[in-house]
Amino acid sequence: MILLAELQRFLLHPSSGVKEFHQMPPAWSDLSASIAAGGTANAKNPLSQDVVGSWHQALDRLTSVLSRQIGNHVKLVMNKADAIDPAQRQKTALAELASFSCLRSELLVPDAAAPVQICADFGKRALSFQMRLKAPADRKSTKARLSWLLRQLADTEPADLHVRLLWPGRSPSTQYPLQSLLADPEIAAADRPGMAVHSFEILLVRDLGAKFGQRKIIISELLGSASSFHDRVGARLAAWRARPPKISEGKLEPVSVSTEAMRDQVEREALDRAG
Repeated sequence: MILLAELQRFLLHPSSGVKEFHQMPPAWSDLSASIAAGGTANAKNPLSQDVVGSWHQALDRLTSVLSRQIGNHVKLVMNKADAIDPAQRQKTALAELASFSCLRSELLVPDAAAPVQICADFGKRALSFQMRLKAPADRKSTKARLSWLLRQLADTEPADLHVRLLWPGRSPSTQYPLQSLLADPEIAAADRPGMAVHSFEILLVRDLGAKFGQRKIIISELLGSASSFHDRVGARLAAWRARPPKISEGKLEPVSVSTEAMRDQVEREALDRAG
């Protein structure tokens, strides 16, 4: 209802609304070119500060667009300090930009299986969107766990989609194009025989090249890719949940688990062990 009311006000009084953010500032192109040439982002540089500010504006536009598309409120995930203090939010993003040459954020879509992690990577000149799901613990093998995921994505368009498999311990992750896994799921288990994958990351990667630095194109790519990721991935995935435990055979009647009955069982088991 809130979204509908906002839309009605905009349609009836378009001049009273704020113009939607549609392009990055010149600093975006300048920083993109600098990093592509081997430079770095300095957190104290006004160029970096302009880029972070515009990124946050772009995210506001993104959440607004997605909210209208799905008819429900999509919001950004932030820690408490960043949420209550815009200056701290700016500082956090600047530090990450300076350290990793990328900007990261998370979207929370109502009832989605997991938050959507977004990354604008200046080094790779790429946008990526991903969700992480736990593999179903009631299936023992990698093949069975992967089949659970692939069934959910069987009818989606696989272009630019990838699946990253996360393994126990310190074993490094492995990654495959979704199209390859749909054609031959066996390739995932072949790399880690005897191991069972514990989580999946499903990614949409858009390698933009020179387009990454173009001020209007990066906005349209961000919005279009976010919508595509939700339609092709987010709206199709359901998180695995353990089934509730069943009552054990022979314990259906409450009397079977009374204190006396349990004591008798312990005594029987002790006698059995004693021979």
